[in-house]
Amino acid sequence: MNRLPDWEQRLGETVARWRLRTFRWDRDCVRWLADCVIAQTGEDPLAGMRGRYRTKREALRLLAESPLAERLDEKFARIAPAFARRGDIALMQDSALGLVLGGEAMAFGEDGRMTMIPRREWQAVWAVGHE
Repeated sequence: MNRLPDWEQRLGETVARWRLRTFRWDRDCVRWLADCVIAQTGEDPLAGMRGRYRTKREALRLLAESPLAERLDEKFARIAPAFARRGDIALMQDSALGLVLGGEAMAFGEDGRMTMIPRREWQAVWAVGHE
């Protein structure tokens, strides 16, 4: 998956659309990161999951089939958090996904709003479109 020539502008527009949204199961961290990957690469990493859940129960059942980290490992290269770049995917300690924006990642917080999570709280990172 390579990044599109205008990925930075497209990613910025995606972040602007999502940053004021609050968490819902039909608008969760997986869909948030899928939209960010689409903005960067034009490819939908969520294609196999779309339409398969709308509630917490349905999401948990789907994740019981294949954990989120395994699904990400199938699509992206896992890298050390120290090598994360803008636009990569970070997994937080509470299993939420965030978008790397420097030394922090934007993710849904406990209150359901977007917040910035410092690198020290990331469990894993997957590279999006690194060449």
